[in-house]
Amino acid sequence: MCFAVFREEVIGERLGQVLKDIYVPDKILGRLQKFLLDDRSQQEALNNEQQERYGRQLAASYPPHGFGLPG
Repeated sequence: MCFAVFREEVIGERLGQVLKDIYVPDKILGRLQKFLLDDRSQQEALNNEQQERYGRQLAASYPPHGFGLPG
């Protein structure tokens, strides 16, 4: 098998030319934008939840007054 090798800039230009000629109705663009924003919000919420869980796990793994030192 032989694969052609293209620089990233060339691929970007060619893809840009193809995408430039595609028409997407405003209604579809609005739905896509809403989906992406909803997905981003959902991902942020999951990340926050995970950070809180890790924080609780970390706090639970250490004694309240350090490593047996007088508090």
